[in-house]
Amino acid sequence: MTLWPILCFVRNVQFSTPFVVSMFCGKEKPTSAAEFLADFVKVTIHCFICDSPAHAFVKGIKYPSGYCSCEKCTTHGDYDRKVIFPAVKSLLCTDEAFDAMTDDEHHSSACPLKPLPIGYVTQFGLDYMQLACLGVMRRLSLYWKGPVGPLHVRLGRKFVSDLSARLLHMSQCVPFEFARRPRSLDEILRWKATEFREFLLYNGPVVLRHILHEDLYSHFILFLWACVYLYLGNFHCSTVTMLMSSLRNLSLMLRSCMEMISWFTMCIVYCI
Repeated sequence: MTLWPILCFVRNVQFSTPFVVSMFCGKEKPTSAAEFLADFVKVTIHCFICDSPAHAFVKGIKYPSGYCSCEKCTTHGDYDRKVIFPAVKSLLCTDEAFDAMTDDEHHSSACPLKPLPIGYVTQFGLDYMQLACLGVMRRLSLYWKGPVGPLHVRLGRKFVSDLSARLLHMSQCVPFEFARRPRSLDEILRWKATEFREFLLYNGPVVLRHILHEDLYSHFILFLWACVYLYLGNFHCSTVTMLMSSLRNLSLMLRSCMEMISWFTMCIVYCI
């Protein structure tokens, strides 16, 4: 049994919450996206928020495993035990190009949302859950734990055990606002997206300290700050930049203080 709801959110109303405007229930997913969306209420739409398979279904494009499945550029994927997109300077997709279906390999059928006056590239955000949580964060965790991934980033058995012990110890202090408590790395293949999100934003910076090599830890922190920028939006980017600058200055000041203390200690020992 599957349940496919259409939720709406009134953007300019304070304390508004998403609400159901339509729902499909059946033994399998809807066979036709056009039929599924036919009775959709006509309102001014700000954006569509879907996971990756739902994106492909409602837009009539290739599913995420396809070679031409990227929704933001015209890159063609390569197969290396899985479909990857190594190109970083491909031609960007536009709403006009999507409407004209200029990339035949990207489209699998006519878009059922075509009657709606929306941008099918600009008003469809990428799926953060699949890309950041179940994508990058899960891949990094599997590389660190092994047995997949490059050997030079893989942690030893003792470090993996210590990291699991830290997570289990932290699980005793997790407040009820978090959906799940941290679990051992032995169960990482069963971790949910919310667990990877919690690890990225809250647990990871603490438990990975002195476990990962300095270069790997810095790489993880860069990914964390990139996600923080995306969470907060452009309005708060200046605030985050100011905070990072203040923390950097504080770190330099503390380092100078430690050097002064060390110098004074040496002077005292010399005088004695």
